[in-house]
Amino acid sequence: MSVNHDRGIHRCRAGALAIVFIIIFGMAGCAGKAGEDPVPVSVVPVPQSLDEVRRGAQRELASGSKEASPHVTLAKVSEAEGDLAAAEQAYQRSLAIDPEQPTVHHDLAVLYFDRGDLAGAERSLRSALNLNPALHGSRLLLADVLAQAGRIEEARRHVTLVMEAEPQGIDPEMLRERLESYR
Repeated sequence: MSVNHDRGIHRCRAGALAIVFIIIFGMAGCAGKAGEDPVPVSVVPVPQSLDEVRRGAQRELASGSKEASPHVTLAKVSEAEGDLAAAEQAYQRSLAIDPEQPTVHHDLAVLYFDRGDLAGAERSLRSALNLNPALHGSRLLLADVLAQAGRIEEARRHVTLVMEAEPQGIDPEMLRERLESYR
């Protein structure tokens, strides 16, 4: 079965550089722990280039930072540049430091899904949902992964869970159409 849903609900595309900067700098803590609201911790001027962003994260790591966030920054930059292997490594380093980052698990799952690694995507999405069951984008991507793996009833259950939650910002008609497409 081929499921080809628009994954815009799941991630920013590389061309949306401004959004990458907002994620990286405007919402420090975006990759925070479950149950925590992302809180901006500082105001950072928007850099001129991805190279500048990369150098900033590398400087932070070189200064001895033991935080996960510079690795997330490097992952986002690598992903924006199309270097998925480097992005995967950076996400993995971030999770090795702090495995309780549901949005990082989600972003890693998107990377796996885009590469066709359904098992890796499922594993990462289940980790994200174990940490924060209210990540509806993760649940919908998991439904896509399961549908592509031929596990249609399980995919339908995940879409139904999102429908029952009635989340703001997700079109109920789109959910009904998605549910119907998994037949």
